[in-house]
Amino acid sequence: MCEKKRQVDRVRTELLAHLREERIEPPARDRVRRIIGTALRQAEQTQTSRISSRIPAAATPRLLALIAKSADPGDEPEDQVTARCSAPRRPPTWTPAR
Repeated sequence: MCEKKRQVDRVRTELLAHLREERIEPPARDRVRRIIGTALRQAEQTQTSRISSRIPAAATPRLLALIAKSADPGDEPEDQVTARCSAPRRPPTWTPAR
């Protein structure tokens, strides 16, 4: 459920409907909030693990280098940062795998 619907209200509605269907008394509001938060966090971690497991090992050093470079904006002159941030974004292009 959480993998498809990441909106708290929708997950809460589904959870309460499931509890009614099973004839289970719903927990207190704070407990429901914690259950939903945990479920959404676990779904996010699961999705991240699935995606990261599909990345080839050879790409990992390049990704880490890219992250390190983008994490330190102090290396770029101010005019390049401004130009990059204000430039219109192009749609991503698809490149077939080799």
